[in-house]
Amino acid sequence: MPQPNYPPFAAGAVSVPRQLIRWLDINPQGGSLERTQAFITVPAFSVNYTWRGYSDIVASFNYEGANNFSLTSLFGELPSSPNYTLCISYIDSSNVVHRYSLVRGVNDLIYESITPYSGQLIQKNFRIEVWSTSAATSSQATALILYTTVKGGVDYRYGNDFNLVSSDAICTSFGDNSQATVTFPTNSLVAHWRADTNFVVGVYWNDTVSGQVLTVSGPTQATPAGLNGQKAIDLSVGTLSGSGIINSPLTFASGTLFLVYAQKSAGSGATFFQIADNTSTNVISVASTSALGKIQVNGTNITDGTATSYPTFRVALIDYEAVLLYNFNGVLLDIEYPSGGSTNNITKLNTTASPVYLAEIFFYSALVNQNDIAQFYRYLTQRYAGANQFLLPFTFPSNSVSQPNIKISTNYNTNPGNYTGPAGFVN
Repeated sequence: MPQPNYPPFAAGAVSVPRQLIRWLDINPQGGSLERTQAFITVPAFSVNYTWRGYSDIVASFNYEGANNFSLTSLFGELPSSPNYTLCISYIDSSNVVHRYSLVRGVNDLIYESITPYSGQLIQKNFRIEVWSTSAATSSQATALILYTTVKGGVDYRYGNDFNLVSSDAICTSFGDNSQATVTFPTNSLVAHWRADTNFVVGVYWNDTVSGQVLTVSGPTQATPAGLNGQKAIDLSVGTLSGSGIINSPLTFASGTLFLVYAQKSAGSGATFFQIADNTSTNVISVASTSALGKIQVNGTNITDGTATSYPTFRVALIDYEAVLLYNFNGVLLDIEYPSGGSTNNITKLNTTASPVYLAEIFFYSALVNQNDIAQFYRYLTQRYAGANQFLLPFTFPSNSVSQPNIKISTNYNTNPGNYTGPAGFVN
C-alpha cells in the first residue's frame, strides 16, 4: 500500500509525530476522583432560660449563602440525646417559613408539627434554631459540622472540604409574649360565662356580658391540675340549668357557640351538656363514652377516637352547619353535620351530673371569622395551657430572622427594573 502524501513540512518543523501524554498517565491515582465537599458549621453554644412547660426558640444562627443545598446523612454528626432540639428553617419567596427538625432533645415539648429532616432542599438564606427542653440549659460544647450536597472544584487529595457559609453571631434575644394577656374576641359576643367570675356556689352563675343567669345546683369551683391553674366548675357534683339565658334567642343560622370543657375522668355515656330551643327539640349534647371524648348531635356521634388525657381542655364549636371538636392544640379532631337538622333559637342550657370540668361558655350572634377564631384559640391556649402554640416562635428579634429567599422572574442588577436575564433567587 503506497504511503499517503503529506503536505510539505515548514522549515525547521519537527517531523516526528506528536504523542499525547495525559496527566493521569504519569500521575497514578490509586482510586477514583472525589471532589471536595462543603459543610456548614453550627458554633458551640450555651443558653440558660426558664422552662415554662413547653419548648420555644432560645437561640438562633443566621446564614446567608450562595447556594441552595441539602444536608447529607446526619448520622454521627449530631448528638443522640441532647438537652436541646435543633431545627433548620428558611423563608421562601412567599414569606412562608419551612422548618425541619435535625435532632429532638430529651423532654422537649413542641406544640407545632415539625417535619423531621430527610434530605429536603434548603434555600441559601436559612437559620439554625435551638429549641428549649425541660433541662433549663441548652448547650453544645463543640461546634457541629453538617455536610451538604455542594461540591468543590478539585479532588479531595489536592484540596480540603470547605465551609459553605459562616453564620452570623448567635441571637438569644427571644422573648415570651405569653406575659402579655391575649383577650378573646368581643365582636358579636352576646353571652359569656367564665368559671372564676360571677359564680356563687349553689345559687347562680351570671353571664358577664348581658347578666343572664344559670341556676347552680350543687356544682363547685375547682382548680384542676391540667388547666394551668385556672378555675373550672366541677359538674360531677351537680347541675346547671338556664332558660332564657340570652337576651334574645341565638339563631344558629348566623351565630356560633363555644363550649370550653375538660373531662374529669372517663365517663360511660354520661351527658355533659344539653343545648336546646324552648321546645326542647333539636337537642345537642356533649358526652363521654369510656375514655373517649364524644359529642352527640341528634344521635350522631362525633369522637376523636383516642383516649383522653385528664384533664386537658377541649372546645366544641357549634354553628348552623356543623359541630366541630378541637383539642387543646387547636387540632380539629372531628366534624359532623347534624342529621336531624340545625338547632335554632337557642334558649336553654342544661347539664347533668357528669365527669367534666366546665371552664367557659361563649355565645356569638354572628359566625366567627378566621381572624377571630385565631384570636380565640390564642386566648384559650394562653389561659388553659400556659402557652401560645399558634404563635411559635414567640418573638423574632430583628437580628434573628433569616433573609427571605426572594424569587425574581426578570434579570436583576443595580437597576432591577432593567434586568432581563434568567430567573433566580436574590437576597
